[in-house]
Amino acid sequence: MGAAKQLAQVAQLASQLFYAGNNLNISSSRAGSAVLRAASETKDEHSTRFRARAESLFQKALKYDSCDFATMFNLGIAQYQNQNDSLAQTTFEKVINGTVVPLAKLPDEERNSLLALITPKAAKIGYLKLGSAILAPIDSILATIGYPAGGYRWLYFPKLRNKEFVSATVEDVPDIFLSLESPKALENIYLLLGVSQTGIGLSFVKAKQKDAAKEKLEQALINLNMVTALNPQNAEAYHNMVHCYRETNQKKKAEQAYKKYEELSQ
Repeated sequence: MGAAKQLAQVAQLASQLFYAGNNLNISSSRAGSAVLRAASETKDEHSTRFRARAESLFQKALKYDSCDFATMFNLGIAQYQNQNDSLAQTTFEKVINGTVVPLAKLPDEERNSLLALITPKAAKIGYLKLGSAILAPIDSILATIGYPAGGYRWLYFPKLRNKEFVSATVEDVPDIFLSLESPKALENIYLLLGVSQTGIGLSFVKAKQKDAAKEKLEQALINLNMVTALNPQNAEAYHNMVHCYRETNQKKKAEQAYKKYEELSQ
């Protein structure tokens, strides 16, 4: 058999394996989503069984595409609904690590070109969507440093919303990041991570593990504050902040968070 023919056969086999893996990812993810919906429509042991099955299907889908962050997020939801905050926390952290890129990781030239896009008008919103012309080279750079998913078209700078702003500078870089997630999706990811961590922290409080509780609740506050930076109207974030501040002896902040929660819940 000639080398050219062997190469063609290998290429054909690789193509078949790729499409098979892609189909298994898609079918498992869709099945998992359907079963998770069924879990919300049933009760007791039936609902529990459906959620367990959904977890299994999402995990199977991720075996064939570890960068399928939509499926990974759904896996975290199933784990959270199964009251397994520790697993949910790990999954949501993986989603954020894969979909959020600190601007500081980009080379100077690309970083400066993105900073130049942040106008005073954009700063008031807290984010902007990148055009295709700038997206392709950025995705190429990110792929070389370990972000292979592509599509990091959202530039976020929520903390600039609350400061007097003329133009973005190097000093602002630590508060700016790229993501492939839309604003609402990113808000939900940070919220569920913060809520999961709040649950873990409160379980440590109940177990009288003071240091572990403080550490976990402080982690939760970082993520919950990101939620309110992205969306200052998120009542659930403030509700969880009340618990975190109260159990870390920040009574004034707990009161402020509760007041904000009450305002948004009316």
